[in-house]
Amino acid sequence: MKDLTTSIGKTILARVSGIKLDQKLKTALNKGVVGGVVLFQDNVQSQEQLFNLIQDIYKNSHHYPIIACDQEGGAVDRFFEVLTPIPSAMSLSAACDPEAFAKVIDVVLSELCQIGINCILAPVLDVVTSILNPIIGTRAYSDDPDTVCHYAGKYLEIARKYNILTVVKHFPGHGSTVEDSHLDLAVNPHNIGELLKTDLYPYTKLASLADGIMMAHVWTVAIDPQKKPASISKAVYDYLLYKLNFNGIIFTDDMAMGAIKQNYGINEACFEAFKAGANYLMLCDDIDTVCAVNSYLNIKIAFSQELIEMLDKSLTKIETCFKPNRQSAFSLINSNTLQKHYQINLDSAKSGLCLVKGELVDLQSIDFLYIPTHHRYNFNLDDMVKQFKTYSFKTEFYKCDLNNSTLKKLTRLSSNQNILLVLYRPILNQNQLKLVNNIQDLCKNLYIIVVDVPFGIEKFTGANMVLCCLDPSRLAMQALAEVLVKQELIHGKLPLMLSLH
Repeated sequence: MKDLTTSIGKTILARVSGIKLDQKLKTALNKGVVGGVVLFQDNVQSQEQLFNLIQDIYKNSHHYPIIACDQEGGAVDRFFEVLTPIPSAMSLSAACDPEAFAKVIDVVLSELCQIGINCILAPVLDVVTSILNPIIGTRAYSDDPDTVCHYAGKYLEIARKYNILTVVKHFPGHGSTVEDSHLDLAVNPHNIGELLKTDLYPYTKLASLADGIMMAHVWTVAIDPQKKPASISKAVYDYLLYKLNFNGIIFTDDMAMGAIKQNYGINEACFEAFKAGANYLMLCDDIDTVCAVNSYLNIKIAFSQELIEMLDKSLTKIETCFKPNRQSAFSLINSNTLQKHYQINLDSAKSGLCLVKGELVDLQSIDFLYIPTHHRYNFNLDDMVKQFKTYSFKTEFYKCDLNNSTLKKLTRLSSNQNILLVLYRPILNQNQLKLVNNIQDLCKNLYIIVVDVPFGIEKFTGANMVLCCLDPSRLAMQALAEVLVKQELIHGKLPLMLSLH
């Protein structure tokens, strides 16, 4: 084996700090201490800057680098400010339009490849079966495993045309949990029979189509009774390798997430993941921590022939599966192409809207528009509709977890008024459900728009309209505004087993 530090380094993916390579990361890449990077929204200022950053990563890397991103769409869209924003997975499945779906995925993959990204951490194979799941939501295509397989399978088929690695996630399933693994260890309580019908089902059908699979920080009790996340569980890796016969590259989820930090030391957890069978350790922490992991693994592996052989096999698998076209000519995406792509994705976002009760509201009839505020998303529907037309309604903003004082105020304002109420994940924000309960018999007419996962809409029996926007992004808000102002027909079908009675 070659130098152990560089051999280990090839298996480690780091995070870039800021909009350019700092000297520490540049040195780590150049010396082969890390084998690639994962890019996030805070690495982006402009398309030209992103392009230059990617070129610097290539130029300064000892290994041919993996340059990865979570460009899922919807709630997880790292480059929406400089590349074409993408509808969420659930919005795409709600549109029920295979041709439009293919166009959107072509937009995503063609732009990433053109600018130089060679690995996409998508599609999501999670089946969102827990209504209290705080992290997957509309990142999933559906709560139906066959629907997830249909759209994720189409995605993987389309990806074959492109020079990009696809990494499906989060094995063996994150859609059944009620915890967020970014914060702490999540638990999947299903027995093996339930897993095979839900969480594992997409992997049994699609694993062979994916280049890579990402291991979740989820304790899957039915596969490993020991309390540990799948990302460091040999039992779960063995299940993937030998029960599902997966031959591709295995990635961990970010080893700096709360599920690891709150329960394990990062160094030892990375070692456990390596021993379990991980080919790539994703470590989106500061570069000093990343370099320390390399050093720790070096110490652990150096005097064990068994571990050296394991590393050698892992590197061979990477070489076999990751075969980028190193002659690719990367370039900026011109404005005409971006405009064309934006229209494709905006049309798809419109098609993903679902009118599940009543008729589309006429904004001229509204007295009050109630909008939630969120630290991450801007549901600025009032500004967007007023770009097209002047309306007389008044707007009231409220925090997603509105307090009792705001609840009383909005209840009082609603008496005998026509109310357009925007909600965000009401099942996880119980006071939003209380607000609906308070005003649905009090106001003259109640029109409800539910943004993101619509669990809880079964309770809105007194509403005149219930419209589901399965995506919290700015693109989705633009689509929603245009549909409301222009009174466009809505064709989307909710890809969840919910109904209003």
